[in-house]
Amino acid sequence: MSVTTSQTRAMKGIEEAREFLAPKLKLVPEIGVILGTGLGTFAAGMKGATTIPYREIPNFPARGIPPCS
Repeated sequence: MSVTTSQTRAMKGIEEAREFLAPKLKLVPEIGVILGTGLGTFAAGMKGATTIPYREIPNFPARGIPPCS
């Protein structure tokens, strides 16, 4: 199976995100939880949780729903 240019670009983006996240984590995570609006209290109740704002992670897409005007 050949790798396309878009797949190579996607893998590079994933690697950049991993390089950004790895030094911020104390351990190698077993799970990751991506929370939406209103679920911050869930993370606050977890022991040893690391919080990283989604918008700071390289190559992650912007939120999908525009704010109300």
